[in-house]
Amino acid sequence: MQQQAASGELGPGAVLDGGDTDTERRATYLELSLSLAGGLDAAALDTLYKAARPGIHEREPAVQKKSYKVGAASLLGAELFAPVAMGVAMWW
Repeated sequence: MQQQAASGELGPGAVLDGGDTDTERRATYLELSLSLAGGLDAAALDTLYKAARPGIHEREPAVQKKSYKVGAASLLGAELFAPVAMGVAMWW
C-alpha cells in the first residue's frame, strides 16, 4: 500500500492511517468514534448511530462488532458513559 501511495495510485486524499486494509481502517475509526462518544450531545449521538448502522450488515466480523458497540453507545447515550465518569469499568 505504501508503494501505491508513493506512486499516487491511491489519490491525493487517501487515508493511510488506522491499518493496512479498508476493513482495518474502518474498525479503527469506529473504535475511535466510540471513545469520543461520551462527550456528544443527543443530536451528535443520533448522527453517530446513523454513521455506524451500515457496518452492522458488513461481512467482516470486526466491523460488525465495532458497529454494534457504537450503535449501543449511541442509543444508550449518557446512561452508558456515566459509570466511566465515576471511575467504574465499562461492561464491555
